[in-house]
Amino acid sequence: MSGIEKIRDFLRWLGEVEANLSDAKPPAKALGVHDNAPVLLRRIGSSYEVDRPAKPGDTAPIYLNPDKALTTEIKVKPEAAVYGASAARLEAAKASPFPLEDGAFAVEPAPEAWTETGAEWRLTAAPKQRLDEIITTLVAAGARPGPAFTVTGSRSVMLRKSPSSRTVLVSGVCVILAAVGATVSVNFGATQIEQAAQQRLVKARTALETAEVEAASALARREEAASPLRQAQIVGAALNRTPSVGARLAALSAATPDNAFVKRLSIKPEIITGEFVSPDAAALAVKIGADAAFSSARLKGSARSEAETQQRATLDILPRPGE
Repeated sequence: MSGIEKIRDFLRWLGEVEANLSDAKPPAKALGVHDNAPVLLRRIGSSYEVDRPAKPGDTAPIYLNPDKALTTEIKVKPEAAVYGASAARLEAAKASPFPLEDGAFAVEPAPEAWTETGAEWRLTAAPKQRLDEIITTLVAAGARPGPAFTVTGSRSVMLRKSPSSRTVLVSGVCVILAAVGATVSVNFGATQIEQAAQQRLVKARTALETAEVEAASALARREEAASPLRQAQIVGAALNRTPSVGARLAALSAATPDNAFVKRLSIKPEIITGEFVSPDAAALAVKIGADAAFSSARLKGSARSEAETQQRATLDILPRPGE
């Protein structure tokens, strides 16, 4: 076998190792969003059920329901199949309805991947917008989500963001290519190569997960620190928009003559409603409506007798805008 053929075979094998690093057994716990609320899930058989609402400090991978992730079969032509995962990713990019480099995805060989007619692979992917919405909801609750995954049958499929461990993988491949070019005649042991490649890929994957958790934690701390300021701004804006109750009471008191008084009063931003007692309810409405602080005052219903010389009436008083 020539050196170029050895390189091609090794690249194909290395791609298969990378694609199959996901744990076969789904994790016992996961984070997710249920009814637009962040929750912690626990595995029951091959599915996940809500255990409790997510709390600050919860750390787990993100579970995607099958209906939230794209799963499709792709086929690589015989002449390209020798290039393994690289060729499969090119076909996956063509088959995906959204850009794979923006979201998270996994490309895995089918159980009978290598045939005379080519290679069969399985693409599992989720778009960036869907993942960002879930991550934002979880981080706002103080949770620290890890990478996303879904379950196919009884096996978990871990989705990795592009470039994921690709940068480390390419660096490792370049080193290996240089070694093969310099010493083509060296017969590497298959077991040693596999162990070294798996160690590099596991380290890269661990580093990526740690970075994602740290970024999510930093975003949560930032949101927490900014929360009091936002609340103060909201309260300040509300106070600026709400007219002063004290100023309304002072204006109404000044406009009410000494021979009249109010028994019940309701002050709202747009209207003042009060039950007044005075010798002449109609005259009282005219006097208050003529005051500079109010645009009008009118009787709400008819006046009723109160004692021998008094009338009781309900008045609707409209403040002037800005008062």
